[in-house]
Amino acid sequence: MSKGDSLVICVLDDNPAKLAATSGVLTSAGWRIHPFTDPDTFLSYARIHSPDVAVLDFGGRRAGGLQIRARLREVSPATWPVIALKAHHNPARELLLGKELVDLIKQYVAATKQRSFSKRSASTNREVEIGRCA
Repeated sequence: MSKGDSLVICVLDDNPAKLAATSGVLTSAGWRIHPFTDPDTFLSYARIHSPDVAVLDFGGRRAGGLQIRARLREVSPATWPVIALKAHHNPARELLLGKELVDLIKQYVAATKQRSFSKRSASTNREVEIGRCA
């Protein structure tokens, strides 16, 4: 994961309007966003840069979110994929989806930090126990 709370998030959507809307919501949360409309360009970027999170369009014209997720696992296994489902044509629902997406990513960050803290804490405790036995 990136240092601090500044996540690197890739957004892949073949619809430029939806790509801009999703990118805007995530940028407003303080994260660095890299938008993509082309799956191959996105996967090339992910192979090199291993972003923290990838928000993938479920129903892309060239490749759907499930196919992209499978390819992403091969090229960047540490990247956490989120598959965005199509929103209803209700503007209020679109706003709710944006907030839900931000909250989902924040939960991922919190869980990742907790796992990292638990691992450090366990190794520190183990070292202390080993030191007592010596």
